[in-house]
Amino acid sequence: MDPIDFVVEKILKKRINDQNESEFYIKWEGYDRRDNTWEPKENLLGCPDALADFEKTRKGIILGAKRDRIGNIWFLMKFGDVAIAEEYPANEANMFWPDSVIKFYETRLLWQQSPDGFDQASLTENIEGTDGDPQNIQYVTDVNGELLMWVQWPNGNCKWVKAKEASKAWPQLVIRYYEDRVSFDRI
Repeated sequence: MDPIDFVVEKILKKRINDQNESEFYIKWEGYDRRDNTWEPKENLLGCPDALADFEKTRKGIILGAKRDRIGNIWFLMKFGDVAIAEEYPANEANMFWPDSVIKFYETRLLWQQSPDGFDQASLTENIEGTDGDPQNIQYVTDVNGELLMWVQWPNGNCKWVKAKEASKAWPQLVIRYYEDRVSFDRI
């Protein structure tokens, strides 16, 4: 007899079992929902896209962060579908949950108030139509409770961009800027 191939239609939930291992609740393609099962991660190695899609849809809250002995950043994250918090390496959190990472940094970094006479006219209202992807973020300031970023493009042009807009357009650039400026307790 040939073995039956089961195809993952969708990953619905995640939990931590009694052995502190991740398990995923699977909806199987071609099967009724009453046939859904909890599966360990090692049973899902053949479906990395389904795992990535599931992780991207989860809303995580970062409870804390640390740097290990070799300088890697780790986040302690809590998700609504899991009872306990889990540690994730920053590169994974940055990829799957950039909004959570950016929010974590923005609430922990201290921002310098902008100098009197800030030129509101230099603020880019619409980042569409800017000169491609920026090269780096030079500076971040707080103007009346709103974070603004002084962004530099490869051609040398700089513009003020609202941090909310920059975070949506270039999340990895914003995260890299924040990571370079936050200090962590070493473990």
